[in-house]
Amino acid sequence: MAFDSAAQWQEARSFHHSRYDEAFLRGRDHSVSVCLPARDCAATVGSIVELLAGLRERGVIDQLVVIDGGSHDDTMRIASEAGASVFSEAELMTGYGPVAGKGDAMWRSLSVLDGELVCFLDADVVDFSATYPIGLLGPLVEFEEVDFVKAFYRRPFRQGAVELPDGGGRVNHLLARPARRGARCSSGSRSPPATASRSRCCSTCSSRSGSRAWPRSTSTSTATAISRCSI
Repeated sequence: MAFDSAAQWQEARSFHHSRYDEAFLRGRDHSVSVCLPARDCAATVGSIVELLAGLRERGVIDQLVVIDGGSHDDTMRIASEAGASVFSEAELMTGYGPVAGKGDAMWRSLSVLDGELVCFLDADVVDFSATYPIGLLGPLVEFEEVDFVKAFYRRPFRQGAVELPDGGGRVNHLLARPARRGARCSSGSRSPPATASRSRCCSTCSSRSGSRAWPRSTSTSTATAISRCSI
C-alpha cells in the first residue's frame, strides 16, 4: 500500500497492543521464536523467562532462547531453570571471530532460532508484561506484508535522586534509522532490541558495558508500523 505522507503511514501502521491477545497469536500460521539477549540480568531474567515460558506452554510462542553475553552473575542458571534454552554468545558461529557487541550476538542467535517469526526482547525490564511479545508479534501475524516491527516506549529516567517521567527512552532515538532500514531487508540486517521480524529479513550477516533495569510505561510497537501500548 502506498502512502501520501509520513502522517498517513503512521496512522495506517500504528497498532495498540490491545488489538491482539493470546488467542489471536495461537491462531497464527507461522512458528514463533522469542530471544532474550542478556548480560548480568540475574535480577530480572527469571521472572521474564517464566512469563514467556507460560506463553509457550499455552501455544502462544514456540521457542524461548536466552543468549548470554558473558554474564558475571547467575543469569544463565536462572534463565535455564526458569525454562529457557540458554546459549553463550561466544559459542555461536565462532568462524566469524569474536562477538562484536549486542547486535552481532542477536544476529548469531539466528543460528539457533527455529521460528519463521523472530521476536527479540530485553532481559533487564522491570514489570515485564505479556503485552510486549503479543504487541510486537501481532502485526506480523495479522499482516503478511509487514516484515518488521519495532517497539518503542515512553520510559522514566532515574539517576540517583533525580526522577523524571520521561527522558529514559534514548534507545528510541538511536534506533529510528535502524528500524527504517530493517523494514523489508533481505540481507545485512541487525535487529535492535525489542523487535520482531520475519526470519527471512535477518538471513545474512551483517557492548554493552552493563545492564540497567528500566521500568517501562506506555509502550508502543512500531514497524512498517507503530503501535501504542499502555502498560
